Amino acid sequence: MRTNLPCRALAALQSAGSRVLALGVLATLGTSLHASAQQPNAIGTRVVDGNYQAQSLTTKGGGSFKQYRAQATSGGSSREWNFMVGTNDFSSSWRPYDNASTVTIVGFNQFIDPGTREASARYNGGNGKPGYLPAVTGGRYYTFNITNNTAANNDMAVLETAFNPVTIGAPSGPGAAVGYGQPATITATLSAVPGSGENFFLRYTTNSYASSTIVPMTVSGTTITGTIPGQTGTSINYYIFSTSETQTQIANDFAAYPRQSVYDMATLNLSTAAFYSVGALNGTYTVNPGGGGLPNFTTMTAAFSALNSRGVAGPVVLGVKDGSTFLESNLNLISPAGTSSSNTITFQRDNSGPSKPVVQPPSSAAAGQQDAVIKLQGADYVTFDGIDVGENPTIAAGDLLGGDNRAMEYGYALFRNSATDGCQYNNILNATVTLNNANANATYGIYLAPAAINGSQVSATNLAGTNSNNTLRGNTISTARIGIYAAGAGLNDDGNVLGGLAAALPGNTITNSSSFGLLVFNASNTTIGGNQISFGSSNTTNLYGIVVGSNTPGTVVARNRVVTLKYLGTGSVGVRGISLDPGNITANIAVRNNVVADLTGGGDGASNTTQLMGIGVLSGSGYSIYNNSVQLNGSRPNNPYSNKVAAALFVANGAGGIDLRNNILSNVQTTADPDAGQMGTNYAVYVQAATGNPFTTIDYNLYDLRSTGSAEYVGRLGGQDRSTLAAWQAATGQDASSMKSSGGNTAAFTSATNLQPNTTDASAYVLNGTGVQLAVVDTDILGTARPTTVAAGAPDLGAYEVTPSASVLPNPLEVAGAPALGGAQTFSLNGRLLASLAYGPTGTVPTSVVARYYSGTTPPAPFAAGARYANAYFDFSDANADGSGYTYQPTLAYDPALLGTIASEAAQRISQRNSANSGYGTYFNTAVNTTARTLTGPAGLSGFSILAISDAAAPLPVQLVRFEAARQGANVLLTWNTATELNNAGFDVQVSPDGRAFRNLGFVAGAGSSTAARSYRFLDGETGQAGLRYYRLRQLDRDGSATFSPVRTVRFDAPAARLLAWPNPYQQAVHLSLELPQATTTATLTVLDALGREVLHQELGPLPAGISQPALETTRFGRLPAGVYTLRLATAAGMQALKLVKE
Repeated sequence: MRTNLPCRALAALQSAGSRVLALGVLATLGTSLHASAQQPNAIGTRVVDGNYQAQSLTTKGGGSFKQYRAQATSGGSSREWNFMVGTNDFSSSWRPYDNASTVTIVGFNQFIDPGTREASARYNGGNGKPGYLPAVTGGRYYTFNITNNTAANNDMAVLETAFNPVTIGAPSGPGAAVGYGQPATITATLSAVPGSGENFFLRYTTNSYASSTIVPMTVSGTTITGTIPGQTGTSINYYIFSTSETQTQIANDFAAYPRQSVYDMATLNLSTAAFYSVGALNGTYTVNPGGGGLPNFTTMTAAFSALNSRGVAGPVVLGVKDGSTFLESNLNLISPAGTSSSNTITFQRDNSGPSKPVVQPPSSAAAGQQDAVIKLQGADYVTFDGIDVGENPTIAAGDLLGGDNRAMEYGYALFRNSATDGCQYNNILNATVTLNNANANATYGIYLAPAAINGSQVSATNLAGTNSNNTLRGNTISTARIGIYAAGAGLNDDGNVLGGLAAALPGNTITNSSSFGLLVFNASNTTIGGNQISFGSSNTTNLYGIVVGSNTPGTVVARNRVVTLKYLGTGSVGVRGISLDPGNITANIAVRNNVVADLTGGGDGASNTTQLMGIGVLSGSGYSIYNNSVQLNGSRPNNPYSNKVAAALFVANGAGGIDLRNNILSNVQTTADPDAGQMGTNYAVYVQAATGNPFTTIDYNLYDLRSTGSAEYVGRLGGQDRSTLAAWQAATGQDASSMKSSGGNTAAFTSATNLQPNTTDASAYVLNGTGVQLAVVDTDILGTARPTTVAAGAPDLGAYEVTPSASVLPNPLEVAGAPALGGAQTFSLNGRLLASLAYGPTGTVPTSVVARYYSGTTPPAPFAAGARYANAYFDFSDANADGSGYTYQPTLAYDPALLGTIASEAAQRISQRNSANSGYGTYFNTAVNTTARTLTGPAGLSGFSILAISDAAAPLPVQLVRFEAARQGANVLLTWNTATELNNAGFDVQVSPDGRAFRNLGFVAGAGSSTAARSYRFLDGETGQAGLRYYRLRQLDRDGSATFSPVRTVRFDAPAARLLAWPNPYQQAVHLSLELPQATTTATLTVLDALGREVLHQELGPLPAGISQPALETTRFGRLPAGVYTLRLATAAGMQALKLVKE
């Protein structure tokens, strides 16, 4: 060894008869160093004296490594030395020896090596010569380490230090087993803070020190800490030693003298020995082809092998290097021991780069018919997250197509290990699975197999033998014959999740499959959610998006999009979006919030297998089919087959117990050339059975049929086709709130492949709020909340909640009949009767009345606090503004789902608002027919406006039906009327010079709550009035809320006009005289009834300055019923009014 301390001059040491200094006794230590090994004692204070006498240092015990230490009291040169074995036996001693002459150690910290001397460090029986020390320095410490091997293989070292080495306490390690490949941290306490230059190392071995490794330790005060890197052996032995050597120096010694005794020769002090076991995997690992040793694996195979052989003792996470390609396949994880809900195994990308790791077979893999890139065999609680798998893109065509079974049949495959050991609680997440559906064998993206690893079926005999509670989510699967296949055998698999129900949980994306997107059978309580399935076009085989096959009770199919399944050939091929065929069981299958779009097929009536179905219910009972959007479209290819059916919903013989609500069932498929082949028939609903009704409940659906070139029907039931909604309702005995699209009121889909409604399309109102509340459907396909109680509002039809754009008005309702005195009109939406108007015998009815229905929309404000109202309203208008003096009686259809906050059906009342921001008047004598679901208001209503529905006990608030401001000389008279009032505290009368900044003129108390018409007046007599003045009312409720009236203006910079009518009272004809201060191009005359409603309107301008007598429409005045009216003239000079009485 090399010295790291300076040499000093030697002092002569006398030989025989010299005094022996008995130093502190030192233990004899072996290289095995198990826990039974002894630790050196402190050397005390005795030192080598400076009297130049021969010194012998006494030891005790035996072993393969002896240590002696002394401190020199003074420096000296050339001393001879030996170490006696017994107390007085100086002849048998350890000494340097070469049979011929003395040996001098030429430096400190140096081996005396038998490689250059015959027996340089030898137990001598008296035949040797004394050796000589190099120079010693007073006060320094000298440590002698001597092996006890054969004469030809003994080593000796002398270490010089300026410090007395500290004592090392017993090491504190991991105690029990350490995880496979995981590091172990070791600590120990020192007797004192060590001196500068005293280094500490952990020495460990897996083979009883036949070989060993050292790692440095860090020092903090009297605590030392070191880490043994991850190991794969079963038992690790270790101890701590101190040395004046560095790790590099020890390595150089080992290179020169490659023996394990190198570490003994470097030792100053050492701890007791200890050990720990290496157990199962536990903690964090990496899988990186370019990485170092454990806890890194360089291949997936190595990681799988370790898990299979060792199992796990805690949660295990393996970070797989991003961007890596592992050319491996048939990786098989076989029931790793120790897994549980807390001791999970997770393979995940390490997110170190932009691309995920990929596992794929080498270009020419071994042959086999059950090939999978990654297999689980009876494994539980294993997760693969972001680990892509696939076929090697360079696979030879012969290997792919030649039937030699070298191509991959599966991406991920979960096999059973036995009838009592299936795969459970595993997760395959966020992987891209790319196979080649040109494989001569069938290919499956992800396979939950009812079979063993060799492909033979295994029927589970207990729950542990099933493949249950596994989750497949966020995966993208392409070019496989079947995207996901999940099937049980024996006992049903249970609780598998294929996607997710919550919007935050991504489903799986399956594209370019050639047969099935997702197939499940012999499985209970399966969740199929949030998946995106698209095949494109095919001319060869049946195309089925989602198949829920035999024995599948409790399945939930929700939030899926099955789009673009198109068969364009002329063969006998079927296309299905969602196929439900659980067999003859009570299945209790839920299908909700799904989109099935862009399906096209020719079909063949000879078999259900070859028909075109959006959703097919083929067997079993107990179905809830809610809020789905389905559309069949495209041009049906020609083929020679007859009885071809295309149905948005197909119900086969024997299937039943169906609850069908809130769906959009659209079939707009056309025939490419009706004369070239057998024309097919389009249905919204097709029930195959000749008798019976499969629907326990059917209502709130939109049947969208807008085909050309194909016969079309709302549905077929009882062996008969039903072309109209009325005929279908009669056949089902239900469906009162359903609709059949007509005209512009369609499903308002954004496109053929995107069935999310277009909010800028007026048809969006057809879907908005026209559904019924369902407790199990509390969100839509995107996670948007749906109301589940009547008070919260009505949900929308189809898979999406929709809020029409504020700038879009609903399409006018369909009208039957024309306005006529004594006649009636009805108004419908897609065949659903919503309102009727019965006209009175007098007046001039409008030539055209337009009605719009705002479904799912609360009436426009203002409302009183606590008002209760329905979630829909009507807006009627005189389209050409040519009606006057007419009256009508409204009848409105109501829907229990739209009651909103109204307490009950019987509490409903019609409320009317005549002008914007004017409030509502409630007709408390509204007749409620809960059987027909209609509300009939009183006769005699005049003027069209908003009709809403409110609660008799909490109606819509104050209805301000008229507010006028008229100049009276130097004053202004303000008058207004209310039809009803609720908690009305009164009115602030406000004025403004510019129409923006208003101030209070006064306050007029209200009537509180009143169902009778009320009249109010206020005279503005302020002095100095000039120019244009703006007036408004601020109506105050008792709860402190307020609403404002429309603004009225009066001009004071021109003389007032004078107005006179005669005779007054009149019977048939009335004449008008007025005096204007200046000519005017416009003059508007209106007549208001006692409730402030406009009953007559006439334009009189232009008029000259001065007195004139414009002609009035005598006939219209004559038709007014007897009563008190207000005659109002509006000109540039202001507003004038007078009272007019008709007898």
